[in-house]
Amino acid sequence: MKKLEFPFVKVMKNQTVGANPGTRYRKQRFNAGRISFDVLVKEITEREGLTRADVSAAVFALTDVIKEKIASGYSVEIGALGTLVPFLKSANKTTLAQVSVDGEDEIHCTFRPSSEFSAFLKNDVTLVEANVDIHGLQS
Repeated sequence: MKKLEFPFVKVMKNQTVGANPGTRYRKQRFNAGRISFDVLVKEITEREGLTRADVSAAVFALTDVIKEKIASGYSVEIGALGTLVPFLKSANKTTLAQVSVDGEDEIHCTFRPSSEFSAFLKNDVTLVEANVDIHGLQS
């Protein structure tokens, strides 16, 4: 399998705090954009030989089931990709009585890649410098 390429840009950061303030340089992911739902469905259709309607229906159903399970507090494993894990962001209270349903709590979700997906990123994806002209791009 051909290695996939992950584009990056070089950026300059001014570090103003810490033991060694000054200018620092690092690599940062180049935002190549987003893949729309339509493009995703089209690529699956072409790879699997399924109809667009069947793929769309399956993806919509998958999305609905995942949303329902996450909203019910379940972690959801998505095959070899990894797991979506819901969590509650909640402020500390000084007494047990203050902990209630009311408040400014927020339900969030994070993605935990599987060991298989992490190995794929490590072994089958290579970094390449993006060929772009961006303000702040270091050469």
